[in-house]
Amino acid sequence: MSRVNLLPPEIRERQRTRKVATLVIFASVGVLLLVVFVYLLEMRSLSSVKSDIDAQGNRNRQLQGRISGLQQYAQLQDQANAEEQLLGQVFAGEVSFSSLLLDLSSVVPSDADLRSLSITVSTTQTPSARTASSDRWPSRETGRALTLWRPCCHASRP
Repeated sequence: MSRVNLLPPEIRERQRTRKVATLVIFASVGVLLLVVFVYLLEMRSLSSVKSDIDAQGNRNRQLQGRISGLQQYAQLQDQANAEEQLLGQVFAGEVSFSSLLLDLSSVVPSDADLRSLSITVSTTQTPSARTASSDRWPSRETGRALTLWRPCCHASRP
């Protein structure tokens, strides 16, 4: 059997137009739902970021409070550094004879007697490392040198 279409072509055209309009409406609703879904995801992400920012702000305020509480110690450290610098300036010209004698006692053999000791402080010479043929012992201060006479050594002590 063959099909015979008795409907006028205008009705067929209207049906096709309705079908296309329905598809366009469903597609528009689908795109709109997709846009709303993406918007809600972004709002959730934004809310999470705002929460993180608030938490970090609270942490910053706590740390700022601790810093304020410790500020007095920073001031004390600055004061101690200034006083230490002042002491360094005051004792810049001093020679530490106690450290010199300790160094001397560590290098002089225990069976040696020290009969005389002559110390000359010279501000124009720089300290140098002591060699076997040198009588110059550098002091702990820079720009100072001490001259020692060789000790008198005996093979045995009385």
